[in-house]
Amino acid sequence: LGAIGYGLHIGYRAMARSKRFTLQTIHLSGNRKVSRKELLAFAGIEMKMPLMAIDPPVVAKRIAKHPWVKECNVQRTLPSSLSIEVTERVARAVLAVDALYLVDDDGELFKRALPAHARQYPIISGLDRVFYTTQKEHAHHMVAKAIEFAEEFSSLRPMGKEVNLAEIHIDRYTGYEVEVTPGPWRLHLGWNGLLARCRRGKWIIDELKRRGKHPRIVYLDNERKPQRVVVRLDR
Repeated sequence: LGAIGYGLHIGYRAMARSKRFTLQTIHLSGNRKVSRKELLAFAGIEMKMPLMAIDPPVVAKRIAKHPWVKECNVQRTLPSSLSIEVTERVARAVLAVDALYLVDDDGELFKRALPAHARQYPIISGLDRVFYTTQKEHAHHMVAKAIEFAEEFSSLRPMGKEVNLAEIHIDRYTGYEVEVTPGPWRLHLGWNGLLARCRRGKWIIDELKRRGKHPRIVYLDNERKPQRVVVRLDR
């Protein structure tokens, strides 16, 4: 056994020094938002370095530090190839905590948002960083529900094609509030039946406008008396 182990050790060292076993080809897959150049910079590897000197789990861990990379798998293929497969994060919303951040479908904050992102994704506000980090599971559930609601609002248009969702505000105690345009109108929706309450809110807004009134805020969040609605009018 000792001789076999020694022979393997000698063989490994010879392979590590051989030019035939140097990195010649890198196969990269799964990246759409992140360029090849960026990912290889995070990988910390160079062409023609000894293939056996590359530790796949270490390289995968480095690449996973890129904000857009959710998971990474790295494999060596003798004599001279390396395969890198990444799973990128999917941004679902812009979350306002102490600053604006992109949030993925798992509720993870992963990157500072740019002004353009606020026009591309729904904005979710109301949760501070302390709550988001100390009550992570609860916060992620709230954000996930807000994201689901935003996607349903966009596809089902409960207030009509002309009405767009500008912001979702989460109040930890009373539920979800939404700002919609072109009003702008603010609807307090509570915790449940959000789409149905949006439809009801639009009917109330239209009825008040027909009477010459100018609604600004509609409270539909009375969980004990759901039929009760309070409206604040513009002066």
